[in-house]
Amino acid sequence: MKSKYYIAEDTEILNGVKVGLFSVIGNNCIIRENAQIGCYAKIESNVIIGKNCIIGDGVTICSNVEIGNDTVIEKGAVITEKINQRAKSVSTIVPKTIIGDNVIIGSKAVIEAGNNIPSNTIIKYQKILYLK
Repeated sequence: MKSKYYIAEDTEILNGVKVGLFSVIGNNCIIRENAQIGCYAKIESNVIIGKNCIIGDGVTICSNVEIGNDTVIEKGAVITEKINQRAKSVSTIVPKTIIGDNVIIGSKAVIEAGNNIPSNTIIKYQKILYLK
């Protein structure tokens, strides 16, 4: 039977991880114990997802993101490479985004790459967080 999701060969999936239908997990990722990836999620390369995290349906996570333990990213949230179109220079290098432990990112929130979100932070529904 053909798999109904894609996980790159060099990605490390640890014990107890659940991956939803039609999700895509890119190269060189680490998904730690008991994390849950929802349906239709897109996780690009070089992403680390901590233990017991919940990544909701339709979440998109760009490259070079580290997510701490026990963090929840709700349905449709996006961690994107660039949303601030007013920036004067365009770089092909995606800055590292760090999301701490016990963070909740609300449904349809948008986080620009390069942000450092401290542990125990709540980002509200549809909030847009630009890189400063």
